[in-house]
Amino acid sequence: RPECIQAVAECIPLESLAQLLLPPTDSNSAPSLAVYSASPSPPPSKAALPALRTLGNIVSGTDQQTDLVISSGALPTLNRLLCVPNRRAIKKEACWLISNIAAGTQGQIQALVTADLFATLVWLLETAEFEVRREASWAV
Repeated sequence: RPECIQAVAECIPLESLAQLLLPPTDSNSAPSLAVYSASPSPPPSKAALPALRTLGNIVSGTDQQTDLVISSGALPTLNRLLCVPNRRAIKKEACWLISNIAAGTQGQIQALVTADLFATLVWLLETAEFEVRREASWAV
């Protein structure tokens, strides 16, 4: 299974997958993670859910494969995805991805802390739908 995950990780630029977590833009320029982090929670792109599932599958592989996802720049967008209203499936997948990273190395857990994801996960434990709370509890 890790060899299958590696094949996918080598075929798809993970930075491109991380960009799919961003909301669509009206301009011809590509969205940036910095702009997304500074704006209110716009709806995610239609490709966000499949991108989350793909990234989540990759982080279920080896520690090196998880490091590739962390290096892709995906973590800064997860806080925003967890806060977008009425997107249960997106929140659930994002929590699953985070829980896979949280089961990793000390450095990987530190990346989650640095991205300030645990406060958002605790908030979800208090406020979200049951399925989202269940996934958030695994991450915490």
